Formats: sequence, structure tokens, C-alpha cells
Amino acid sequence: MPDIIGTNGNDYLQGSESNDRILGGDGNDTIFAYGGDDEVLGEAGNDYIVGGGGADTLAGGEGDDEVAGLEGDDVIRGDGGADTLRGERGHDQIEGGDGDDRIEGDGFVSSIYGDGNDQLTGGAGNDSIRGAGGDDTISGGADFDQLYGGAGRDHVDGGDGDDFVTGFGEESYGFDVDADVLLGGQGNDRISAGYRDTVDGGTGTDTLFLSFYSGATAGVVADLRQLANNGTVTIGGATLTGIEYVGYISLTQFDDTVVAGPIPPGVGGVELSGWGGNDDLTGTAGVDNIYGGDGDDVLRGGGGSNPAIYPSGDRLRGEAGNDTIYIGADGADGSGGLGDDIVYGGDGGDEIRGDAGADKLYGGGGNDGMDGGDGADLIHGDQGDDVISGYGGDDAIIGGDGNDTIYGGEGNDIIDGGSGNDVIDAGFGQDQVQAGSGDDTFRPSVLSTGYPVSTLDGGEGRDTLDYRLAWSSLYFRSSAEEPNVVFVLDNRVQGIERVIGGFGGDIFSFVYFTNGVEVHGAGGDDSFNGGSGADTFFGEWGSDTGFVSGGDFFDGGEGDDDFFVSGVFGVPAVAGAVHGGDGQDVLRLNIAFTVDLEAGTAIAGSATYAVSSFETVLAAANLGYRTTVLGSAAAETFSINPLFNDGSVGVTFDGRGGNDNLLGSRGADRLTGGEGNDLLLGGAGDDDLDGGTGFDTVSYDDAANGVSVDLLRQERQNTGWGADLIVAAEALVGSSFADLLIGDDNANGLLGGAGDDVMGGRAGDDRIEGGAGADSLYGDSGNDLILGGADNDFIMGVDGDDVVGGEGGDDRIEGGSGNDALYGDAGADFIIGGADNDLLHGGDGDDVMGGESGDDRLEGANGRDRLYGDAGNDFIIGGTDDDFQHGGDGNDIMGGESGNDQLEGADGNDAIYGDDGNDLLIGGLGDDILHGGFGGFDIASYADARNGVSIDLLRRDRQQTFWGADQIAEVEALVGSSFADLLIGDDGVNTLIGAAGGDVMGGRSGDDRLEGGQGDDRLYGDSGNDFIIGGADNDLLHGGDGDDVMGGESGDDRLEGAGGQDRLYGDSGNDFIIGGADNDLLHGGDGDDIMGGESGDDRLEGANGRDRLYGDAGNDFIIGGSDNDLVHGGDGDDVMGGEDGDDRLEGAAGNDQLYGDAGNDTLLGGAGADSLHGGAGSDTFAFSTSLGGNNVDDVLDFSVGVDRIALDQSVFTGLNLGSLDANAFRVGAAAADADDRIIYNPETGALLFDRDGAGGDDAVQFAALQPGISLQNSDIFVI
Repeated sequence: MPDIIGTNGNDYLQGSESNDRILGGDGNDTIFAYGGDDEVLGEAGNDYIVGGGGADTLAGGEGDDEVAGLEGDDVIRGDGGADTLRGERGHDQIEGGDGDDRIEGDGFVSSIYGDGNDQLTGGAGNDSIRGAGGDDTISGGADFDQLYGGAGRDHVDGGDGDDFVTGFGEESYGFDVDADVLLGGQGNDRISAGYRDTVDGGTGTDTLFLSFYSGATAGVVADLRQLANNGTVTIGGATLTGIEYVGYISLTQFDDTVVAGPIPPGVGGVELSGWGGNDDLTGTAGVDNIYGGDGDDVLRGGGGSNPAIYPSGDRLRGEAGNDTIYIGADGADGSGGLGDDIVYGGDGGDEIRGDAGADKLYGGGGNDGMDGGDGADLIHGDQGDDVISGYGGDDAIIGGDGNDTIYGGEGNDIIDGGSGNDVIDAGFGQDQVQAGSGDDTFRPSVLSTGYPVSTLDGGEGRDTLDYRLAWSSLYFRSSAEEPNVVFVLDNRVQGIERVIGGFGGDIFSFVYFTNGVEVHGAGGDDSFNGGSGADTFFGEWGSDTGFVSGGDFFDGGEGDDDFFVSGVFGVPAVAGAVHGGDGQDVLRLNIAFTVDLEAGTAIAGSATYAVSSFETVLAAANLGYRTTVLGSAAAETFSINPLFNDGSVGVTFDGRGGNDNLLGSRGADRLTGGEGNDLLLGGAGDDDLDGGTGFDTVSYDDAANGVSVDLLRQERQNTGWGADLIVAAEALVGSSFADLLIGDDNANGLLGGAGDDVMGGRAGDDRIEGGAGADSLYGDSGNDLILGGADNDFIMGVDGDDVVGGEGGDDRIEGGSGNDALYGDAGADFIIGGADNDLLHGGDGDDVMGGESGDDRLEGANGRDRLYGDAGNDFIIGGTDDDFQHGGDGNDIMGGESGNDQLEGADGNDAIYGDDGNDLLIGGLGDDILHGGFGGFDIASYADARNGVSIDLLRRDRQQTFWGADQIAEVEALVGSSFADLLIGDDGVNTLIGAAGGDVMGGRSGDDRLEGGQGDDRLYGDSGNDFIIGGADNDLLHGGDGDDVMGGESGDDRLEGAGGQDRLYGDSGNDFIIGGADNDLLHGGDGDDIMGGESGDDRLEGANGRDRLYGDAGNDFIIGGSDNDLVHGGDGDDVMGGEDGDDRLEGAAGNDQLYGDAGNDTLLGGAGADSLHGGAGSDTFAFSTSLGGNNVDDVLDFSVGVDRIALDQSVFTGLNLGSLDANAFRVGAAAADADDRIIYNPETGALLFDRDGAGGDDAVQFAALQPGISLQNSDIFVI
């Protein structure tokens, strides 16, 4: 509907039920919008506007307007003037605009804005009314209203419902200094008042928020508890009544004295903010937040606590100034802030902080948390288990009663733990610490390490120095001057009974301690050394070292620990105990002891120690006294302490049970392994070595020269490292030199070590390891395991089913008889399987392997290997790289795996698989399977066949090749025999190579390569772009479809391009070349060739020899080459060149270009407008076709007296044969008489034939020569 626009008079305007736009114009207009969402603008004048249904936008404009929204969610604006605005039904938004307006929201939810001295009424519904500027009268009406008086002296009445009432505006909250009247009315209201306001909460439970920050000229004094029971309080010019709860009080910049209250049941407490001045603020019985602000304040918490609402109790903040804070009876949070504050805790567990300044903190009762903050503080924990931190400054800290935790922090602190079991960390600085009574713990923090403590005294009780927080290595020591004082870093600690180290490798040296000390190593690899007292050491974690003297108790704990036990003959025994704990622990002895690990004793003279949980004993072998060590059922190591091994005496070691290591001295030792698999190393000297039961090893690993040992001998033998008696030993370990090690008839182990060793296993299933050096290893009889080790070894299994590993070096391995497993491992190895069924594995390197007899398995693995199956039905795998395989006799299975491999089956029915790579497969005689694999370009070769073969690659079944019934698959190429073969490809890309013999080959589809080789071959490319080489002798090459390339090579070949754009090269011999369809290239090469382009635009090149070149159909390019050639263009516009020799060029049909080039050439343009260029030599330009306007040839280089023009008498009738008669030739534009038959026009160069001379017939031009030449009748001949 179009806009409705009024006049400048008093209009009556009425909308429709649609969405209208109505403009009243000037005058006092009456406008009814009716239905739809309308837009109405009254403009100038005192207008009366009624919205009707829908969400309307109604604006009075200038003047004193009356606007009613009626139904719908309307937007109503009074604009200028004293307007009366009513929202009535709907969720309306009403703005009075300028002027003193009367606004009524009526039902539902309204948003009302006034500006000026307005009367604003919300009515029913949840209204939001903002008075903005002016002295407003605001009435909320029923329901939940939000009423803002804004600037000016406002009268605000919440009416019914739970309302929010304030004289402030939203943008100036807390800064309105006008005296407002604020009435809560009925309901539970929230009232925000300021300085000089009059407040009456009305009925219900009303909450008051006071802000005196603006407008106050002096401090306030009030006891707000008097508001209880509908009392009245005057504070700061404000009169308050009908208030049940004051939730927040923001006081003045002056000295305020306020007691907060009241608080109804279930309410948490009050928040008091003192701002400036020296305030005295007291909280309620609830949980309060009190902030002193600037000035020297006194804060009292009131002792309230409501764990269900605020579990932490009151929060008191002194902030700036020297404040005094009383926390109250219950647990609270008190902070002094800036200044020198005093904070008293109370009976509960309080959080007390001094913050900045020199503060005094008193914990009172309960378990308090106390932090002095910066400054020199006095902190007294009083009763309870307190946590106290001095933080910065030189603090005085007294723990008081209870089990306190004290942190000195930075500064030079004085700390007194008081009674109870306290934990004290003095922190940084030169501190004076007195732990007091109780079992106290000094626990320096990580950061305090290295900072000196003036004095630290444990006092009474059992006190502990605990450095478990330290991660660096520490040195704990005592001194001769002060034997029972602990010095660690720069700290001096006395009165300590217990020391705990850190997690670094600590040193505990308490050799001067007389009282005895308990030490715990904690983490790290620690070192312990006790004093004359009865010390107790616990290594705990780490590999620890202990020096044990009489009366001490050592427990190594976790880790591989090392304990040195000293004993002196003649000294009275002192009870002591050493326990190795978990891990591989070592017991070191300085003199001859008798140690019995099963009994748990170590005895040296009269000194007896209890020992347990040691895996290694290092005995002494010196001063002529023999040490005896008897083992237990566990696996143990007995050896010699290198500091006490002078060779004057041997040792006696008996391992008893377990797998023991017995390592002798430089003397004559008696080593008995006992039960278990033991290691015996006698060392230098004539030793008795008895392995006992189990599989025992005698080692000469320490020998200074090569040794010779034979286990079959049961008598003392000169080994080269002592005359040793060896009994019940099953294994030998050689030296680092060249050894001779021989086993017995049992299962032996022989280990050569470094040096070029010779080893023989004898009978039994032996294990032989050569180690480093070029070793010779013989398994002899039995099923042996032989490992060559490093360097170039010779290994022979001899008899039995042996397992051999060459390991490093270029080894020679021979299995001998038996089913052997031979592994070359690294290096270029030579491996021979020998008799029976063997496994040969080359490993890394370029290996050579031969299976010899038996059904062998050969695996090349890595490297370029050569694998020979020899006799038997062998299984051969090449592995990586390019390998060579030869199956030999028998029915072999061969697989090339990766690499470009050559696989030769030889005799037998073989199965050959090329696998990955471009492989060559040679089946040999027998019915073979040749499978090239699914990757690469593979070749099946019959070059070794002793007769011609017939092979079709498209067949997947077994086919009679005449060299065996072979099955061929996944092969891309064939190599024939030296006889006449039939080779046919498949539909893929194939290569067929014929070798000698008259072969027949067919490529089928795919881009194939066919090579005939010697013999008269017939090669058919079939479809695809093929490459065909005839080879020697007289071959037939047929390209078939596709763009083929063919070369006849030697012999008189026939090349047929057939379909496609082919390139045909005759090469040597007298070849016959046919281009076939499409645009072909024909090149004759040497010999007298015949070429025919057939259809298509072909290029023919005669090259050498007396060639005959026929372009046939198409626009051809023909080059004669050397010698005397015949070039015939055929149909189409051809370009022909004779090149060298006396050539004959025949253009035939079409507009041809003929170039005689060198030699005495004959150029016959034929039909069409041809271009003739004779070139060097005496050339003949012949004309023999019917004359006509479209058959005029251009002779471009006629040389008078050198070249000649030949005319065919059958065309040029009436002329005599031979040189043209002089009277028949005329130079001029036309014939002059009846005898003028051949006319040359020197002006135009035209050469014409006039059948009747000057008769009635017109002359016909048949050639065009150069104008102005001196053409004579002698230059023209009739043939």
C-alpha cells in the first residue's frame, strides 16, 4: 500500500490491516494505524496517535503529543514536547524524548526512557524504566521492574514485585549526588542508594547497597545493626528504614566508623570498603569482605563463618597504611597490605599475611597459615600446627606449640621452632635456627643450597637433617675439632642424630663422629664412611660405596653397591653387619678372609662380620695368607681385589651352587665351580680348575700370549699360561692371540677371541666361535654350530648336520657331509654345501655358492651373487641386487627376487621365477616353467637350444617348444635359437630376437621390437608402433598397423610399412620397400633399391645405389641420392630431387617440383603445372603429355647450348625426329608462316606449340623459360 501523507492542517488519517507508513505533516493530527506492523510519524503539531494491532513504530514528533501503542510489541517515541505515552498491551519500548513527559507502560514487559521532568509509570509486567535527566517521578507498578532515576532529584517507587530501585543512572552509577527518594514498595527489593538519599524498603526482605564515594564532605559514623526490626538509621545525610540486609557499603574518603549489619538467616555477610581515612570497620556475624583502603585502619572480622556458603571465613584486607586487624574467632583470611601492620589470628585455622612492611603476626589458636611478606616481620605461630613463611626481610619466627612447618625465606632470620616436631627450612641468608624440643627436621630448600647458616641446633629430641630436595651432589663431613658437628656446604649443624642426603651422588664422611649417626643416602650414587661410633647407613637408591669399620651397619638398598670391609689380625672382634640389598653388590676385602656366603660370615682373625646379599666378592691374595671364599646356591662372582694381588699366594674359591664366575689370582689357585654353569679363570700360575657339574667354561681371556689347550687331556698340561690341571670343563675361551683350542668327545664350546686361531670340536655337538682374526675352524663329527667372527676365516663342518655363520670378512665355508645350514653373513663369501641337503645363505656381499650334491636351498640375500645348484633338485633364491643363478642337474626351483637377474635352469624340469627387475630366464633342456614376475621387462632365452623352437607368448598353458614342453608367463621378450624359430609375442610390449636361422616372428598388438638376426627372416610387427630389424640375409619385414620403424640391415630385404606413419630403412642390399598407407619415410640405404610410397604424403630417400623411387599417391618428397636414379612422383603435388648422378625425374600427375641437381638429368614434369630445375650438368626437359592451359611447366634454369628440350612426336605432331628443323622454330610472339611450329617469346619466356603455324589454330603454351635467352632450334629435339 502507498504511504499515507497528511497535509499542513489538522488531519484525520487511518491505516489499513496491512503494514502502513503514515506521515502526519503539520497540524494537530489524529492518526489510527489499525492492523499490521505500521510506522507512524506525527511530525509537527499536537498529535493524537493510536497504534492498533501489530508491532508498530509510533513517533509523536514536535509538539505535545498523546501516543498509545495498544496491542503488539511497539516502539513509542515522544520526541519534542510534553508528551503522554502509553504502551498498553505488549512488550513495548517507550522513549519520552525532550520535554516533561508522562509515560505509562501498562501490561507485559516495557522499556521506558524519559528525559526531563518526567512521570514514568511501568504498570503491570517486567519494566525497565530510565529517568535520565530531570526530576522524575517513576513508578514501577506490578512485577519485576528495574528503575533508574538518573540525574536530578528523583522519586522512585518500585511498587509491587521484587524490584531493583536506584537513584543513579546506568552510565553514572555511584556518582549521583542529588537527594533521591527511593521506595521499595512491596516485595523483596534491591535498593542502591547514595549520599543524602531517603530510603524506605517497604515490605518484604529488602537489600541495600550504599555508595558514599561521591558527595560526602566528612566521614560517617553508624551502627547499621539498628536497621533490624524496621529500625531507622541516619548515615551521611541519608535516612534509611525498612531495610533487612545491607550487602555492600562503599564509604567516604574520610575517617569512617561503621558497624555492619543486619544480616538475615542464610545470607553470607557484608562487604565494607573504607577508601581513604583512618577507618574503624566491624563486620557482621556472617562471612564478610572488609577492605581498609588508605589510612591506618582497624578491621574486625566479627568472627562469622558459614562453611556451606564461604568455607574460608572472613576476608580482611588492610591495604595501605599501618593497619590493625582482628580476625575473630573462626578461621579467616587476613592480609595487612602496605605498611607496618599487626594481625591477630583467632582461634580457628587462619590465613594470615603481612605483605609489605615490618609486620607483626600472631596466629592464636588453630592450624594457621602465616606469611610475613616483605620487610622485617615478627611472626608467632602460638598454638596449633602452623605453616609459617618469613618470605623477604630479616624475620623473627617463633613456631610456638604444635608441629609447625617454618620457611625462613630471604634475609637473615632468627627461627625458634618451639615445642613439637617441627620442619624448618631456613631459606636464604645467614640464619640462626634453634629447633627446640621435639623430633625436628631441618629441610633446606633446593634454592638454599650453598647459602651459609650462622647456627643450626637440633636441640632436644631425635633431629633430622634432610636434603632430599637437593639434586646436586653434597659433601657431609665431620671434623676432628668438632667431631659431632655436621658440615655440609657452608652450613654448620649440631645436635643432629639423623642425616638424609639428596638425589645427587653425596659423600658422607663421619670418621670423627663418636655419638653414632643414622645416614640415608636417598637417591644418587653415594659414598659412606663411618666414625668410631656405631653408625647405621642406608644406601637406598643408587649404586653406593661404603667403607665399613667395626660396629657399623650397612644396607646398600637398591642399586649396584660396593662395600669395602677391612680387618686386622689381632684386633678384638667388633660386631658389624653388611647387607648388599638389591642389585649387583660387591664385597671388597683387604686381607685374607674366610668368607662363607651360605653361612653369612666373613672372618679375618678375631674380626667377624655378618654379610648377606652380595653377588661379587673381591678377595685379597697377598702377604702369603690364602683367602677362602665359599659360595651359596646363588650365582656369584669371586675375584681378586687388584690392590691386594702380589702373587705370593693363590686363593681357594668354591662356587657351590649357582652359575658362578671364579677369577683367580696371579698365584696357584684352586677353583671349583660346583653345581651350575660356571666360569673359571685361573690367571697366571699353575692352577687346579675343576668345573664340577653343569656346563662349565675355562677362560684364558687374560693370557698375555697364545695358549694351547686340549680338553681331552685329564692331566696337567702346559698351556703357555701356566701348567694347569683342567677337570670337568666343557668350554674354552682363548686369549687375544693365536690359540689352539681342541674339544673332547662331548658337546663343547670353543671361543677364540682375537688372533688367528685353530679350533677343532672333535665328537659331540659343539659350538665354535672364531672371534676376530683369520681363523681355521673344524667342527669334526657331531652337529656343530660354528661362527667365524671378524676377518677372513676358513670353516669346515666336516661330518654332521652343522650350522655355520661366516659373520664378518670374506670367508670360505664348506659344509662337508650332513644336512648343513651355511650362512656367509657379511663379506664376499665362498660357500660349498657338500654332500646331502644343505641350506646356503650368502648374506651381505657378492657371494659365490655351490650346492654340490643333494637337494639344496641357496639364498643369495644382499649383493651381486653367483649361485650354482649343481646336482640335485635345488631351491635357489637370488635376493637383492643383480644375481646369476645356475640350477645344474635336477629339477630346480629358482627365484630371482629383486634386481636384474640371470637364471639358468640347465638340465631338468625347472621352475624359474624372475620376480622383480629385468630378468633373463634360460630354461635349458627339459619341461620348464618360465615366469618373469610382475615387475620389469623379462626375457626368456632359447639361445642354448640345439634345434629350432616354436613359442607363443600369448599362451599361458604348457606348449611344445621343441626344446621341452615349457610353460611361459609374464615374459616380455624372447631370444630364439641358432636355428629356424617361430617366435610370437602377446598383446603387450614384446622384444623378439631371432639369432641365426630363417626365423618367423609376429609381434601381435603392443609396441614391439623384432630383430631377425642372421638368416632369411620373416618379421611381422602386427598392430602397435613396432621397431623391426631384419639383420643379415634377405628378410621380409611387415610393419602392420601402427607407426613402425624398420631397418633391413644387410641383405636384399623386402620392407612393407602397411598402415601407420612408418619409417623404413633398407640399409645395405638391393631392397624392395613399400610405404603403404599414411605418411611414411622410406630410406633405401646402400644398394639398388626399389621404393614405393603408396598412399599418403611420403618421403622417399634413395641414398646410395641406382634406385627406383615411386611416390605413388599423395604429395610426396623424393630424393634420389647418389648414382643414376629413377624418381617417379605419381599422383599428387610432389617435390623431387635427383641429387648426384644422371637421374630421370618423372612428375606424373599433379603440380610437381623437379630438381635434377648434379648430373645430366632428364626432367619430365608430366601432367599439371610443374616446376623444373635442372641443376648442374646437361639436363633434358622432356614434354610428353597432352597440351593444355593447366599443363604448362616452368623451366627455371635452362642453359642455352648446354641443356636441351625433348618433345614427344606423338604429342607434338608434324615435327620430324631429331634436332628441331630451323624453319619449324620461331622467336617471337606468334607464328609468321605455316612452318613455324615451336615458338619462343623472348619477352615472356613462353614456349608454345602451334599445330598449323600461321593457320587458323591457336598456339598452345606448354613451357615457360627465362625471358630473353638466346634459344636456338638446336636446343630442341624431337623424340
